[in-house]
Amino acid sequence: MDVFLYADKLQADSPTRLHQKLVQMQIPAETIMRRLKDLQDNQQYHATAIQKVIDEQMETTVGHQMNAGGGGKTVLDSVLSVLTRICPP
Repeated sequence: MDVFLYADKLQADSPTRLHQKLVQMQIPAETIMRRLKDLQDNQQYHATAIQKVIDEQMETTVGHQMNAGGGGKTVLDSVLSVLTRICPP
């Protein structure tokens, strides 16, 4: 959800900074790629989980706006687009 909400804050050096942060956290590239693949391969599951967050945890007005824009599916599509752009294989 944070990636969706703050995607407009990404900068040209975001991929580099993200890579450095993941290296510091000792998260192997294989783990990241496996999780990204899971998001892509199980989109219905993840869109439903995101929809639940929208419905249960977002402020009512924000939740209505997100649902009007496509809800969990749109959020997931947007996040996948951002992640595939900033997480090179």
